[in-house]
Amino acid sequence: MHSFEFASLVLIITPKRLGLFIIIAIMISAMFRFIFDSKRELWFKHTPSSIYHIRGAIGQYLSLGYPVTLQGYLVVISILLCIFIAGVILFALPISMI
Repeated sequence: MHSFEFASLVLIITPKRLGLFIIIAIMISAMFRFIFDSKRELWFKHTPSSIYHIRGAIGQYLSLGYPVTLQGYLVVISILLCIFIAGVILFALPISMI
């Protein structure tokens, strides 16, 4: 167990919380993928699978791609902000709650 203190906020990192954080981050990313499904081709560009990065069918479907428009960059910033806020909330909870 590690704890970090920022101002008066104490963040407690345990293996269980870290696992939950990874699951939450994947769920947030997938949620944004499904919310912006209709605009995906307009805002993001995809690289085809190659020998360096082979994606399966599920990985190819869930991948947003990389942003090419302002809206795409805003979506990526929103995803990162949501994951950051979820992490701060998760790691700041008292030990007795998780």
